[in-house]
Amino acid sequence: MNDTNVLQSLKAIYDDLFEQEKKVADFVLEHPSEVTNMSVTELAEHSNVSEATIMRLSKKAGCKGFYHFKISLARNIQDENTDQSYEIDLNDFNTSIHNIFQFKCEELKKGDELINRETVKKSLELIKTCDTLYIFGAGNTNPIAVYAGYQFTQYGIRTNVDIGPEMQTNAAFRMTEKDACLLISNSGSTNMILDIATIAKERNTPSIAITSYEKSLLVNLLDHLLLSNTSEKTYFEAVSSTRMAHLAIIDMLLLLLSVDEDGKYHRYSSDREEFLAKYKS
Repeated sequence: MNDTNVLQSLKAIYDDLFEQEKKVADFVLEHPSEVTNMSVTELAEHSNVSEATIMRLSKKAGCKGFYHFKISLARNIQDENTDQSYEIDLNDFNTSIHNIFQFKCEELKKGDELINRETVKKSLELIKTCDTLYIFGAGNTNPIAVYAGYQFTQYGIRTNVDIGPEMQTNAAFRMTEKDACLLISNSGSTNMILDIATIAKERNTPSIAITSYEKSLLVNLLDHLLLSNTSEKTYFEAVSSTRMAHLAIIDMLLLLLSVDEDGKYHRYSSDREEFLAKYKS
């Protein structure tokens, strides 16, 4: 990734931009910190332009796309703000480690405030009653999908998790109305996840999504939205490559499953652990 200075680039090319592009540039220049936490849909809404306009402006500013645009913008902001609350400095391990854990604690607290209890209840019921739980994640979210599949399987939930767009798309076309679809996407704008959500809708497969943006294209295709925290700055997110907020929601569903009234999920897990004990030291 290059060291594009988005703010300087926008100022340099401003006079040559189309009027719609200038609307986006104006908003970015006035609210750079807010933009780093927006989806392309949210920025389009705030600027009153199309998403295509934002993608076009991102490339004119020297970026590969909007995600690259946000990361570059966040880098610029961090460079200008050396007093950032959650700064990580290898020359100060004590403060850096404290800041990381402090940030993650705040992230989880925010997740508690965002999550809709009724949606959790409905999502859990869907997971319990479906024939197969198909789980999807693109890019650095795919390992979380794999983790979710492994954990739900331990409680006796039949799951399907694949790696790579081709295999995941093939799996999507196997879904039926008796199955359930769990989509994990931080931005809610990933093309593959949007395509799978569309396939699920066409096949009448009930869908759940874990995403950090309430206003995204994905949300319009869902049955149930489990909203995760959006407080993490894009620069920090790109460096850490963590998805703790998403993992916390998955673990929450698993823990609720473990205390289900009839106890069958807990028994399944206990019986499995007893059988596997001979393989563990």
